[in-house]
Amino acid sequence: MASRLNITCSRITDRYCRSDITRRIGLASSAMSSLSNIWNAKYLSTQTKVCVYQTLVLSILLYASETWTSLASDMRAIESFHMKCQGRILGIRWHDFVRNSEVSLRTGLTPMSDRMTRGRNAIFGHVARLPVNTSAHQAMLRQVELSVGRPQTLHGNVRQVDPIPNGPTNSATITTMFQLRLCGGKPLVAVTRE
Repeated sequence: MASRLNITCSRITDRYCRSDITRRIGLASSAMSSLSNIWNAKYLSTQTKVCVYQTLVLSILLYASETWTSLASDMRAIESFHMKCQGRILGIRWHDFVRNSEVSLRTGLTPMSDRMTRGRNAIFGHVARLPVNTSAHQAMLRQVELSVGRPQTLHGNVRQVDPIPNGPTNSATITTMFQLRLCGGKPLVAVTRE
């Protein structure tokens, strides 16, 4: 069996997707450098260059990013690449000393963390609307318990979350419960809308 899967996370035995993220940054960097004639063109507007960047570079960078388990260092690397690309689009050199906020204001692009969060929320909403008997919906209702510190094994203990008596049936409530579970591991609170 192959230990490498190029579709989602690259290492099956790894908990994080660091190698896949660096691979995606490398592929997007290659696409960015192959479009150097567009970035250097004086006759193209910044808006056109930004549209080309979003279509050809960001689509490569953010492919399957909804499934990544990213660390803060991974997010810094992605944001750094994003800012470097925006500077190249605008023709800003490293010695020009332009703030990142000014570069983002000129291009009108949002941070990568916002884009990735929107993608994750879209996936969670889609899975929450699936029928309850599908495997993706059942996986969403499972909880992984990991201890703090060095792991004893490669995988945490997975258990089924106890159903709440007279529990939620609509997808909005299940999505809210799942997002609460993701935020800090606080006790589950069901929020129902009548």
